[in-house]
Amino acid sequence: MVTVRAEDEDGIDSVWVQLAQEAPVGADGLLDPVLEGPFRVIVPPGLGTGTMLRVKVQARDVVGFRSERDTSVTVGP
Repeated sequence: MVTVRAEDEDGIDSVWVQLAQEAPVGADGLLDPVLEGPFRVIVPPGLGTGTMLRVKVQARDVVGFRSERDTSVTVGP
C-alpha cells in the first residue's frame, strides 16, 4: 500500500502510481485541489527479500501540468 498526496490550487485531474515495471494504478482527482489516499500495488512474485523496487508517482492538474516523483521500496519477508 502506498499513500499519495497531490495538491494543486487549479485542481487535480489524475494521479498514477507505478511499482517497478508493473502497470500503473490511477485515480481520478475529480478536479479537487487535493487528492490523498492509498494506492494498492502488488509486488511481483519471486523477488527475494531485500530487492529494491522503484516507485513512480505522477500527477496531472486540470490545465495539463504534470509532476513526477520517484522513490523506492525494499521487499520484505
